Amino acid sequence: MDIKKFLKIEQIKHDMTGSDISDKCGWYEQAYSKRITRNDMMISDLEKIANAMNCDLKIEFVDRK
Repeated sequence: MDIKKFLKIEQIKHDMTGSDISDKCGWYEQAYSKRITRNDMMISDLEKIANAMNCDLKIEFVDRK
């Protein structure tokens, strides 16, 4: 799943819009939308988004064995 689809699902789960998230992150809504569309996200961006949704960000590598 790409980041755009994932974030849209999370927005719906948390009853939030892109505008809600961009406001809480201190971004313009258009800048937030461009980041998602271009898949141009840094981990710090994802941390801000998770925080805006009142979530923790967990990134992990899982051994394939």
